[in-house]
Amino acid sequence: MAFKNEVLAWQADIVATTQRLIQFNTVETEALPNAPFGRGNRDALDYVLNLGSTWGFTVKDLDGYAGYLEFGDGEEVVAVIPHLDVVPEGGDWEYPPFGGELHDGRIYGRGASDNKGPAVAALYAFKLVHDSGLPLKKRVRLVFGCDEESGFECIKHYSKVEGLPTCGFTPDGSFPVVNAEKGIISGTFASTLPEGIQTLRFKGGTARNVVPQYAKAVVEGKTYEATGIAAHASTPEKGENAIVKLAGELQAVLTHPVLDFLQIASNRESLDIALEDELSGPLTYNLGLIDVDEKNAKITINIRYPVTGDAGKIIEKLKKAGEPYRFSFEDYTNSSPHCVPEDSVLVKTLLQAYTGVTGLTGKPLSMGGGTYARILGNFVAFGARFPEGTSTAHQKNEWIAVDALLKATEIYANAIYQLAKE
Repeated sequence: MAFKNEVLAWQADIVATTQRLIQFNTVETEALPNAPFGRGNRDALDYVLNLGSTWGFTVKDLDGYAGYLEFGDGEEVVAVIPHLDVVPEGGDWEYPPFGGELHDGRIYGRGASDNKGPAVAALYAFKLVHDSGLPLKKRVRLVFGCDEESGFECIKHYSKVEGLPTCGFTPDGSFPVVNAEKGIISGTFASTLPEGIQTLRFKGGTARNVVPQYAKAVVEGKTYEATGIAAHASTPEKGENAIVKLAGELQAVLTHPVLDFLQIASNRESLDIALEDELSGPLTYNLGLIDVDEKNAKITINIRYPVTGDAGKIIEKLKKAGEPYRFSFEDYTNSSPHCVPEDSVLVKTLLQAYTGVTGLTGKPLSMGGGTYARILGNFVAFGARFPEGTSTAHQKNEWIAVDALLKATEIYANAIYQLAKE
């Protein structure tokens, strides 16, 4: 089913809605009544739910954790689940990070590509399938989460209240389709520093899943700074780690147990956790946050390990690496890998929807990024980044191209229809 003409007819609205959604600052903040992830996420959720209500959809607010739009009948549910929350904006933007400004065919702002632009593409695809009047045999549900970047509590709450969907996708990955996601380990190396050592204050990073762009240290009243390049923690090779950079510079002027440990904790090889497999590639490692004062040191890391990797063995190696330096590895979490078979109906249907719009064929992909798919069973990540596209997620000057946004909308409409018609 082609939806190209309908997408073009709604182009101005798709762009305007994306711009407006970006303007909500949805970095997670202090919980409020009916707003567990802060006021910005509550306001953004109200915005999309109210829009869906004006279009005549069934609307349900799940206590501010998430909310959804729905149409159709049947026992089975096809779900599309984007997220509204974003990582902290960081600094050094060319355009306002919550401005949603349009320049040279690109919409700029934190969340433009991860995940507000794709969320809007899914929203209008949802509307186009509904308005088409085509017969469907399943209910179709568009769920908006508000805590994807910080722990998935939104979709855990959704699953508890509503149960798992029959099948579906999150527009939070790449085309043609992502059927395998690496496991994710996050945790903190922590130490109580011995007395009598030289004082070091060292801070850097904005989130565990972002390559730190800036770090600052103070030694005997003298300030040292380093600037790196932010990138998503699943692709740390695309960034430059400001914490690691500054630690190297400090080692030339200061002897300190934290700096000694950072020589080990700065890379996967020294930690003895470098591994890979054919299905999903190598383990990636990001030292995302550091906070050191006179008494305590905390170093927070984020790991994406191959589908065949053993989380228990990785965690034991991290604990072992810290012991000689009086660092414990604690407050760690593990999100297991996720894989939907390449020959499944879901994966084959989404590939057909992609090919039907683009004329291109492709094979399923694996990625280090973690999406809602990993806790939803028969679910995968599907777009909205195209193979030829540039990933700007979690980076300064994040953007999404208007033409890619429109093409993704058409693909999503096609996919929703194909999944729900039988």
